[in-house]
Amino acid sequence: MSKKDLQDVIKTHGYVLTFSSGTLNPEHLLAVAHDIIVEYNLRTPLLKAIRDAYRYKDKLYKKEMLRSLRSAVYYGWAELKEDADAFALWEYVCDYFDDLAPEGYCFGSAEGSADDIGWWLVHDEG
Repeated sequence: MSKKDLQDVIKTHGYVLTFSSGTLNPEHLLAVAHDIIVEYNLRTPLLKAIRDAYRYKDKLYKKEMLRSLRSAVYYGWAELKEDADAFALWEYVCDYFDDLAPEGYCFGSAEGSADDIGWWLVHDEG
């Protein structure tokens, strides 16, 4: 998969492609971002930065994390390091995903629902 594949998926879903819903916890949001970066084989230094922000409870689980950090966090195999600047890292991820958005779309929170995060169709205000 590739950047273009991700853009095609975003456009295929029409109005919205939800990234995450119901949480603003950066530990969960960064894990989802990691998995999208891995799934679509996106070349970005954010991948290493996200991986470096987590502590892994066992080397076996770190190998699992290479496939799905979301699962590793869910099962308690990985957690954010106490000194990780997760909010700043999340801001970089948001900027990166917004730059990846196909023309006519943006990445961020839904209007009126901060915990509904994804790619959204941009409506002209005119």
